[in-house]
Order: sequence, then C-alpha cells, then structure tokens
Amino acid sequence: MTVLDYAIEIGQADSVELACDAGICLRSEYISRFELVKHRIPHERIASVLVGALSRERRELLRFALSELPREDIDGLGLQTDVLLDQKAFDVIEALKQRGITIPLAFEAIEPGSIYHWQGIDISIVQKLHDAGFHDVDSAHYGYTPIATIVPSGVLRLNDVELLLWFEKHGANFYAPLPAPDYYSCTRDDSLPSIHPITHRTAEAFGITASSAWLCEQDFLGGRDLLRNIFCVRRSGPL
Repeated sequence: MTVLDYAIEIGQADSVELACDAGICLRSEYISRFELVKHRIPHERIASVLVGALSRERRELLRFALSELPREDIDGLGLQTDVLLDQKAFDVIEALKQRGITIPLAFEAIEPGSIYHWQGIDISIVQKLHDAGFHDVDSAHYGYTPIATIVPSGVLRLNDVELLLWFEKHGANFYAPLPAPDYYSCTRDDSLPSIHPITHRTAEAFGITASSAWLCEQDFLGGRDLLRNIFCVRRSGPL
C-alpha cells in the first residue's frame, strides 16, 4: 500500500493533497480504493483533490510533450495547448519513448484508455472530471467505450443507473457496437459483421436487475428514462 493509498483509506484529505503535490502518478487503483471507502471518508474534498491532481498531471505532460516532441509527432497526435490530455495521454508517452526521450517519473504509470474507463468512478467523480476538462466520455479502448465497461452482463449496481444517465446526457453513444463473437449478434444476416450494440446489453441488464428486485423505485424510474432516451421512444403514455 502506497502513501496515497493509505491516506485515501483513512480519509485524510490533507495527506492525500500532500501526496499528490509530491508528484505521485495517479493510477486507476487509487480511484478504485476511493470508491470502496468513500462512504466513510470526506469524499467530496478528496475527490476534488484527486481530480485536481489528475488535471495538473495531464497539463504538465502536455507541456512536456509540446516542448520535447518534433512538430510531425505533435501534429500526428493532434495535440493542442488548450485541450487536456485524456485518451491521448498514453499515446503521448509512447511517442516520447519512441523518440528516446526520458520520461519523468511522474508520468511513467499513465495507463492506456480514457480516465472514464477506470474502474470505481462514480457520479461525483465523473462530473468533477468533466468540469476539469476531461471530455473523452465516448472514446474506445480495445473496442470498449466507458459505458460499455459500466454495463455488466447481469445485475446492475445501484449507482450504475445514475452514472449511465450522466453519460447519456454528456453525449455517450449507446449504439456503439461491443466486441462480440459472431454467434452473439443481433443480426441474422451472415453477410453482415457481428453486431452487439451497447443498447442491447443495457436493456438486458435493466431487465435482469428489475426482475431480481435489485432496483428501488427511483432507480427503476431513472432506468426507464435512460431506456426511453437511448431508444428514442416517442409516445404520450407511460413506457
């Protein structure tokens, strides 16, 4: 357990801030630990500290890349001085390594994918991330967008509904196809590629969860609203 792990575990916001200021590279497991203990710690302040540290880390990486990479790499990666690095952060690290540029220790643990792919993010974290400038809510990593990692093949967690509604509101594509074998496809035409859109998994998960009585009434209504939005239902009566 690192210093930052322990500070999050015991809910010491000042210690979390000190650890972040010391230049610890933030990894997904820190957010996962935060998710596990947030019910018993000052989670709003610690969430703000973690997101602020992530924002500074990615801005520093961008400045470093712009100062070290040749113009052809900068243009190829589409780097802009006013756009926070999210999905592209790992690609930037790889480009620096390929050029033989020594990577500062603070950036060495940056992971592929968007921060929104990280396990353990919740509604308070995602809103803070978006407010800080992380806008890659619909980027794909190995074929999976962030919402594809939220929707399980089974029962939804109670806070997943609110999180999915947030992603839908912020432009996530629920029609994006999931990687799937040919036998698990919504098309019966062998001439077409395998198709298994996120909408199907979302509807399936809500059905399983509702039938298992895992959702309270408020969560169920939120799920109904989500399904109405993503399936573009237009009707005057109840869904």
